[in-house]
Amino acid sequence: MEPLSPKNDFVFKKLFADPAHIDILASFLASVLGVSPEELVGLQLVEAHILGDAPGGKECVLDNYAEFKQVA
Repeated sequence: MEPLSPKNDFVFKKLFADPAHIDILASFLASVLGVSPEELVGLQLVEAHILGDAPGGKECVLDNYAEFKQVA
């Protein structure tokens, strides 16, 4: 059996948008930002659906949306 590719939308979301895998997300973000995972303070996943402000406004669904308080 071949390993699943993180380029697949379902696999990406299971890896990076699942609260059970917040450590994987922290490691990924730390690599992208060039900091250590310990420097990402208060990392949390946030609702990934953004609704339009006006009636008939567009809805946006993000693969992943995370916030952190600071980089120490």
